[in-house]
Amino acid sequence: MSSADSANSAASVDLERYAEQAAALIGLPIPPDCKPGVIANLERTAAIAQLVLEFPLLPEAESAAVFVPLGGGPGGVMG
Repeated sequence: MSSADSANSAASVDLERYAEQAAALIGLPIPPDCKPGVIANLERTAAIAQLVLEFPLLPEAESAAVFVPLGGGPGGVMG
């Protein structure tokens, strides 16, 4: 997907409507004075997600079956 395609798909989403419907689905009221900030955060989140979606992966790249953090935290490997 190109940047132009991404911009068009992001622009085609009504983020205000999405925020209202998602909030209603989980029973979360959004006060009217907070709605612009919620929409701005959704716009930022969509822009960040687009960067991840556009990152090129080689065909042989596979997702990890199990994530094991380094550093000795819970379940981590010292290293």
